Amino acid sequence: MKRLLCALVVLSWVSSVGARVRADYVYTTLDVPGATATQPVGINNAMQIVGAFSVGGVLLPSHGFLLSGGAYAQLDVPGTVSGTIASGINASAQIVGYNSGSGFLLTGGNYTPINVPSSWASPVQATMANGINDSGQIVGGYSFVGGGRPPQLVAGGFLLSGGSYTDLGTVGGSAAHAINNVGQIVFAFGVLSRGTFMTLSVPGASLTDAWGINNLGQVVGVYSNNLQGLPDHGFLYNDGTYTTFDVPGSISTEARGINDNGQIVGYYTDTAGNEHGFLATPTPEPSTLVLLGCGVLGIIACGWRKWRVFRGVSV
Repeated sequence: MKRLLCALVVLSWVSSVGARVRADYVYTTLDVPGATATQPVGINNAMQIVGAFSVGGVLLPSHGFLLSGGAYAQLDVPGTVSGTIASGINASAQIVGYNSGSGFLLTGGNYTPINVPSSWASPVQATMANGINDSGQIVGGYSFVGGGRPPQLVAGGFLLSGGSYTDLGTVGGSAAHAINNVGQIVFAFGVLSRGTFMTLSVPGASLTDAWGINNLGQVVGVYSNNLQGLPDHGFLYNDGTYTTFDVPGSISTEARGINDNGQIVGYYTDTAGNEHGFLATPTPEPSTLVLLGCGVLGIIACGWRKWRVFRGVSV
């Protein structure tokens, strides 16, 4: 009977480890000191976070930031006083972003401009660097004035790898937003993987906008239930399953970046209309912790029983 009990407890532990667990989150609010709005958009596995913030009632973010080790550092492209946005960071703390129509790569305190070749269009109006992986491959978007009356602003995506630019066109309906270490690229409408495009659409949503991807292929983004786009909600796509979430007490939530630990960054609007950043850290459900704890205790109990038998002590 005792052997059966031990076996059942161990089995419950093994089953809990292999079961699909619905994730919940612990939310931490992120606010750059003195900012009127904070927008985190990228995170690496070391929990270094990049984004943008605004001050003085400016409607659009005006400075980039890096949050590392609990300290905020302001980022501005040299020669500018406003308009810098940091949008991606990799494991080496290389940061990409854009400012005043040009992208940039920030490495070791040095800013390198990133500009799509003007020969791609007539001419390229702006370049945005949005994401970078651990190999230093960079993705983003560019825009140019297309034909028609009146002329239309046309946007496309690009990949910068080994110093060479590849035009990704408008395959995903937008600029490229992020890239992981296996080369999967996120666009607003889905993911480009090894030449195949997979559309993402949150069930029942009128609008789905993907933004970030980690090395496990998990994608985060924004969806809304009306064509006007508000209020927005966050989503996580993982292996065919969509999980939706909102920061508690918010009227709008936007998920922008995710690391390999499943930690998500983005920003939300509170009931007073103020915009804050957030870090969402996944936690297992209490029932899972209980099962795991019971399983560990069961293994210890069975091991103790076998040790006593080995020593010749009756049980």
